[in-house]
Amino acid sequence: MSLPQRIFALIDVNNCYVSCERVFNPKLEHRPVVVLSNNGLVFL
Repeated sequence: MSLPQRIFALIDVNNCYVSCERVFNPKLEHRPVVVLSNNGLVFL
């Protein structure tokens, strides 16, 4: 009997925040966007 394999995934959530914000705010398209976080709060 073999041991179960572990699979790890890394997700770039900061990129997701920017992608979602660009859907609702088209002015951000083709512009650099910074994602800052502090204690669970995210600022775009």
